[in-house]
Amino acid sequence: MKKNLRKKKKQTEQDIHEWLEKTDLRGVKAKFRRQVFKNVKPTDWDGLYDEMQESRPISLRLPVYFIHRLKQRALEKGIAYQTLIRLWIGEKLKKAG
Repeated sequence: MKKNLRKKKKQTEQDIHEWLEKTDLRGVKAKFRRQVFKNVKPTDWDGLYDEMQESRPISLRLPVYFIHRLKQRALEKGIAYQTLIRLWIGEKLKKAG
């Protein structure tokens, strides 16, 4: 017997949202199974809370293309895109001295 050696296309979050928008799940009777997300790391909620107490929200306009790319990179790293922005800004500030 030959196994199906075709590689599955890696789905993006956008692919999943598009599928959910056009799919009617009301009549579906399915058995769900537990999923493991390899890229998602445990969150230090206490540390995040303390960090957020020392921060201030700002409004920043970015091109939609930037936001999509940020979300893709953050998903690859398993973190929120806002966190990724803060990390990158912090790294750049450290380099600038």
